[in-house]
Amino acid sequence: MWIVRAAPWFLLRRASFDFAAQEWRHALQCHAVISPEQTLSMKPLTAACLSLLILSFAAGTSLAQAPATLDYDSTIKQGTAQLQSGSGDLALASGEAAIRAAPGRWEGHALLGRTLLSMKRYEPAADALSKAIELAPQSEQPALRDLRRQCLLAEAGSVSTVTSAPVATAVPGQYSPAESRMSIETARRIVSANDAEWLDPSTGLVWAKPWYYPPHAARQWNFADAQSFCSTLTLAGYSDWRLPSAEELQHVFLPSASGWHGARPQFVDGYGLNKALSQGTWAPASFTLNGIKFQGNRLLFWTNTPGDQMGEHVGFYFGEPHSINDGVKAGESQWGHLLNPFQGYALCVRAATP
Repeated sequence: MWIVRAAPWFLLRRASFDFAAQEWRHALQCHAVISPEQTLSMKPLTAACLSLLILSFAAGTSLAQAPATLDYDSTIKQGTAQLQSGSGDLALASGEAAIRAAPGRWEGHALLGRTLLSMKRYEPAADALSKAIELAPQSEQPALRDLRRQCLLAEAGSVSTVTSAPVATAVPGQYSPAESRMSIETARRIVSANDAEWLDPSTGLVWAKPWYYPPHAARQWNFADAQSFCSTLTLAGYSDWRLPSAEELQHVFLPSASGWHGARPQFVDGYGLNKALSQGTWAPASFTLNGIKFQGNRLLFWTNTPGDQMGEHVGFYFGEPHSINDGVKAGESQWGHLLNPFQGYALCVRAATP
C-alpha cells in the first residue's frame, strides 16, 4: 500500500503531474489493498494533479506559440520592410512594439507615424511624428517635419498642395490661385509644429527664429553676407528663405529706445524674440568698437529695399529705418542725439503657402 502511494508522491514532487494522476487513479482501483478512508484521502490529490497538469499544458502551449522577441533595430528593419511591402497592419504592430521596447528612441515613433500616414490616419500620424521630431537628432528632423507637414495638409484637405519647398511670393499677402487653396489657418497649424519659425498672421509670412540658425553663421554681416545667408539657409525643412523688405520688417521690428547701455530691441508679440532675448535663448555675441564693448543685441537688420544712394540698402536699428552702405558690417552712426554702435544681422523670411 505505501509503495503504491509513494510513487505518485515522488512524481508530484518532480512535477510529473500526468503520471502522478495516473498512479493515484490506479491506486484508487486497488480496493483490496487500500481502505475506504485512504481512498477518500487520495481523491483530492488526484484532482490536484489533474489541475496542475492542465495549467502546465496551457503554459507550455503559450510558450510554444510565443514568437521570438526581436531586438529594437531588428524590429525597426522589419517594420520598414513591412511598410514598403504594403503590410500596414504588420508595420503598425512593429512600430508599437519598438516604442514599447524603447520609448525614448525616435525611430519607433517615426515608423508609427509613416505607417499611419500611409493608412491616411493623419491626426495620429502627425502626433507620432511630432514625438519623433522631439527625440530625433538635428540631421533627421527636416525629413520628419516634411512628413508631419504632409499629415497636416492632408488632414486639412489640401493634399494636392504638398511640396517639399514652397515658393516665396513676390508681394506680401497676395497669393496665386494655387497658393490660396491653403488657408492662413492651415498654414498656422503647419508652422506651429515647427519651433524654428513663426507665422505672422497679419501678412501670411513666416519668420525664422535666429537662435535656430546654424552654428557657423557669421557674427557680423554686411548686406551681401545677410542676403547670401538667407538665400542659402535651410531651416525647418525649407530652403526658400530670403531677406525681408523694409515694409515687411517693420511689421515685426518695433521702434524702441536705443540707449547707450541696457537697451534691448523690441519685436512684435508672438514672434518670441523678446522672450528669447530676456531669457538668453537668443544671445547675439557682444562686439567691441574703439575699445568699448557693447551688448550683442545692438543689431542692424538688413532688408532688400534699396537705400537713398547707389550701394546702400535700408537697415533697421531699434525699429527705425536707415540707409546703410552695403559694405558695413559694424560701426557707429549718428542717428538722433547719440552715436549708435551696431553690428549687421538678418531676420530671414519666407512665404507661408505653397
